[in-house]
Amino acid sequence: MRRIQVIICSVDDQAPDDMLELDCFELPTATIASLKPQLALDELETTTIETGNAILRRLLQVQWDALDERLMAYHRQVAATETTVADGRQPITVATRFGTVELSRRVCYHPVIQSHHVPSNVLLPPHGGMITTRGLQEWACLLPQELPFASVARLLGWQAQEPQLLAATTLRTLVRTHGAIIRQAEHEEAEAWVDRYDLALVDLHVVPHSEPRQHAGWPAELTAAVEAALQAEQPRPPDGVSWADWERVLAARRGETACSTDELRHLGPRVQADEVLLTVDEVLTRRPTPGQFLELRTARITTHAGSRYFSGSGAAFLQLLQVAVTAASGILNSLLVIADGARWIRTFFHTTLAVILSKKMVLDWHHLQQKCIDLSSQICRKKGTKVQLLRRLHRRLWRGDVPGA
Repeated sequence: MRRIQVIICSVDDQAPDDMLELDCFELPTATIASLKPQLALDELETTTIETGNAILRRLLQVQWDALDERLMAYHRQVAATETTVADGRQPITVATRFGTVELSRRVCYHPVIQSHHVPSNVLLPPHGGMITTRGLQEWACLLPQELPFASVARLLGWQAQEPQLLAATTLRTLVRTHGAIIRQAEHEEAEAWVDRYDLALVDLHVVPHSEPRQHAGWPAELTAAVEAALQAEQPRPPDGVSWADWERVLAARRGETACSTDELRHLGPRVQADEVLLTVDEVLTRRPTPGQFLELRTARITTHAGSRYFSGSGAAFLQLLQVAVTAASGILNSLLVIADGARWIRTFFHTTLAVILSKKMVLDWHHLQQKCIDLSSQICRKKGTKVQLLRRLHRRLWRGDVPGA
């Protein structure tokens, strides 16, 4: 019976046939009698993942040992005339995407100055304990955007076949650390922009638009009913299509009859080449102390080429946003700000952005609806009258008919 082995060897460049075996991994041999038809592939997959992660961890150790040995030899060459003595090894634990790995570092001792030195520390980031690789940190920061920290910790443990790879508390610390790094980088970028006289030529490094993000106006199964209604030129929308969407469809069909039904499903505003869209908001998170909150201000600048997000707090965030908006707007572009109408946003719009002449600020749809509900409650006494008023009001506001509203 043949067995499957994975052998890690070092090869001498001068003698390619001279190979030194560093480690050997043997996959367990599965007998046909021990495999169950329903679980055979699952068991083989589990064995392959476990053995594969073990091989990857060993490969990392082997590469590190080679680098460590070369750094030790280099340190002895460039050291002062005193003699350096090897004085054991110092381990360091590293959390990687394929599990926890313990790396060994050579320690050298300088008798004359009576001090120890670890040459391979020059390759390591600043640390006070376990090191987490950049790849694992990226996973740890991206996954919490969609999942709770506890679920992310379990997912990372399953991926690496190591349940306690990173704790939920460690994930929170990594996210906070990366957020601080991003905000510091943005602050330094804004300071560099402030001294420039040619802000219109600054590259904002926007993320290009990959595909339109408008939600479909109706489910795909209603396409046939919409086509029939368009052919009949009926003013009333089919069941399942809102009045606002139907009015936009009719307007688009009158303006461009060649527009397909699928394009009509995703109608929506698009930023033109001479326009800049700025959306601003603020998130308040309650502190443990009663009445205290953590403030995080966010913004998104959208141009015809792409978009970019900004975050921060206080005056530093407003300075960054001012420079970025000025750079995006340039001389000829118009600016549209969509926000919830908070006082600091209004002050920023009217005072800080006063140099931008072609600009307009509108209330976002959620807060506009809430404002309409509050005012209609003061106007209408009966619920039915209030519902009818809001329906007509929202319909006109949605299509931008402010005088009609």
